[in-house]
Amino acid sequence: MTIDASKFLDKQGLAVESALLLATAVLDHLGRGETVEVSMVGMRGVPSSYFNVLLSRIVDGFGVGAMDGRVTFRFDTRTQREIFHGSLESVRRSVA
Repeated sequence: MTIDASKFLDKQGLAVESALLLATAVLDHLGRGETVEVSMVGMRGVPSSYFNVLLSRIVDGFGVGAMDGRVTFRFDTRTQREIFHGSLESVRRSVA
């Protein structure tokens, strides 16, 4: 299942609220036993706080192992990928 992150934007443009909306959708699909690809295409200027909240919710719900195959991400830019990986490492360290 591919989820388009741009469809889960908070009406006021708040990054953390948008991340929570997306996390709810991802968790719903994971709860049904599905694998999820999150498309970040078109999501310019996403801060690390967005990824921190999103990844924390996924890891809280399904463990850090979910990030090793059940949930994957498609990025629009190298910067997005780098911010994501920084957040992922931070979340992994926090649960270790």
